[in-house]
Amino acid sequence: VQASLGVFAQGYTSLVPWLSLDKSNAAHLKSVSSAELPGRNRGDFTDYRTALVNAQSSLNAREAKVGGTNCKVILWFTDGALDVPGAETAARNELCAPNGIVDSVRGARISVIALALFHEPSSVTAAQREQLRAIAEGTGKGLTCGTTPSSRDAVAGSDLRADDAGAPRRGLAGGGAPHGGALHSRRVKGAPGRCVR
Repeated sequence: VQASLGVFAQGYTSLVPWLSLDKSNAAHLKSVSSAELPGRNRGDFTDYRTALVNAQSSLNAREAKVGGTNCKVILWFTDGALDVPGAETAARNELCAPNGIVDSVRGARISVIALALFHEPSSVTAAQREQLRAIAEGTGKGLTCGTTPSSRDAVAGSDLRADDAGAPRRGLAGGGAPHGGALHSRRVKGAPGRCVR
């Protein structure tokens, strides 16, 4: 298993480059997360497009470098709803239109496990929560994102809520951060059938 760590708001920043996830490197990821993430809550925006495009690019580049068959997962933590400079409708279209950003991620066989760190009371509306769910899973209450149903080659994602303490553990077992968020990208070498579905 290999992992990297990046954060996003309006832009994207890599905090930890790709490394093998042994005990020492796992401790390093935890240390960097503990030191860096608490102070990264002042971003101007929460641009989901930036998060997904950059995470996909990182995963694809890593896959090309190491070769072989891979299971690719984005662990996407966010405490904010989609918030972009300019029109949010246009941003949603870029994300969710057929052949848009979300379809590109799914088509690259990357599973997205989104963990909503929304607390109560929250300025994030129910519709915004469902938008995050639709990005990860394809559908939310009254919403779709990407081509639905997904193509046979696409992989499924999952939307988890921080108020369900067991959800992150269950989500990670299945798959082998006010504005902005963090992304842990994981690459697992093995048979494609072992990826999150």
